[in-house]
Amino acid sequence: MNFHNYTLHDAFFLVRSRRPIITPNLGFMEQLVLYEEENFREPTVDLWKYSEWYSSSDDRTGVPDLAPEY
Repeated sequence: MNFHNYTLHDAFFLVRSRRPIITPNLGFMEQLVLYEEENFREPTVDLWKYSEWYSSSDDRTGVPDLAPEY
């Protein structure tokens, strides 16, 4: 994220487009959100939405809506 100046949202979807099985666990995603807040001031992934998608989906295919609602 830092090297390419990607937001977490962009980096997550770029990685998932290359390898759809990628699913960071909740603790790691929380750390990425904190990193993004420290470096970019605003999170681009809603951790609550990610948690809901991560917890409720057995197959986790498709593209989840993770953008925060402002």
